[in-house]
Amino acid sequence: MKGMVNRMKDRFCVFKASAKCSECGGTIILEGPRQDLQCPHCRSNCDAGPGFWKSLLEDALDDYVTLRPGESSSSSLFMGDRQIQLVSGREAPSCDGCKTRLPIEDISEDQTTPYECSCGTSMFVWPAPGWLRSVLPAARQVFGAPPEGSSDSVALTTPPVALKPIWFACPRCSASLEIRVETPRILTCEYCEADLFMPDELWRSLHPVRKRVPWWIRFSPHGAARAGTGTSTSAGFTANPGFGGPKQRRRRRR
Repeated sequence: MKGMVNRMKDRFCVFKASAKCSECGGTIILEGPRQDLQCPHCRSNCDAGPGFWKSLLEDALDDYVTLRPGESSSSSLFMGDRQIQLVSGREAPSCDGCKTRLPIEDISEDQTTPYECSCGTSMFVWPAPGWLRSVLPAARQVFGAPPEGSSDSVALTTPPVALKPIWFACPRCSASLEIRVETPRILTCEYCEADLFMPDELWRSLHPVRKRVPWWIRFSPHGAARAGTGTSTSAGFTANPGFGGPKQRRRRRR
């Protein structure tokens, strides 16, 4: 019972974030604290070391004490030539499939296996990596974000959704072609052998634009959230300047 009480006092922050690639300007969905980020558009590797994540998350920790449960704030951060859109809030982890709150009291701090929800959705759960704790010592556990080195998306497994094939008329011979999710965007007509480029509307109906999805970090109720010195706050966090130079922030509460 004692362990359950202490765990319920932990602080849970929810995040949704995206960044603009400094090379091509494309949107990069930030699916949790990981350093191996790559732009999905130009395949450029992005600098996302501990300093980047410290600078990104520390303001959200300061906001925590001013937010009511379920409330969030939206920020636009500018770090050098990089622009980040961040939504952070005071909210416990919930299933991405059915939105039911996770039974936090039943999930140990060192759990590395996914949480299996009764709706069929599997959700990543893993201890905060050492490099994150080196800059945010209060960070203890990550929910809903794929671990570093994983090629999976945020939801490890979601209930299957049946997608019906779409019939597309070849613009050259007018033959009906069956288009499925696995069909490449540049395809060859099986009748006249013409190379065809799938129109945007058709392609996006099978491959929707990715949206920011939530992930959570569990922070211990006591001790500094950040490494280093600073002025203590009522939440046990420390207030100090951003990492790696000036940072501009525009904030909107909701």
